[in-house]
Amino acid sequence: AADFLSVTGDAFIDTYASNTLSDGRSSPWIQLRNSKEGPCVFLDVDTNQCQIYSVRPVQCSTYPFWPTILKSRQAWNDEVRVADDVLPRDDDPIPYWTAQDGGCEGMKRISDKHNNVITEGGGSCDNTTTVGVPIAEAAAQLADYEWNQ
Repeated sequence: AADFLSVTGDAFIDTYASNTLSDGRSSPWIQLRNSKEGPCVFLDVDTNQCQIYSVRPVQCSTYPFWPTILKSRQAWNDEVRVADDVLPRDDDPIPYWTAQDGGCEGMKRISDKHNNVITEGGGSCDNTTTVGVPIAEAAAQLADYEWNQ
């Protein structure tokens, strides 16, 4: 990202990092600063787009396939957002993406074993917090996401 922004690594850290962690042998892990307008210093609040998308951090490029999101269908479904060009439905109140609340517009809800969508209260499946997202479901969504990029 430093090269992309035409700054040195030290200048990048001074300008954009709130914390760093290093073992002294490799490049440090960097925690990006939050911006005054939203959660990420590289999020353009006017366009809601990442200003360094082509060189975004690993954490951003692997979202939403993080362990905390894959741990349950409920956690996955909580990240789902309605795309800006889709009208909301009263019978399925999925929120829109915002800089404050985040989420992912490219995701689809994952159903439980009875093909019912898991809802905020746990839906029709009592063990939604321990089941996790099936690998096949996550892989299918990843393939769909990559195809649509």
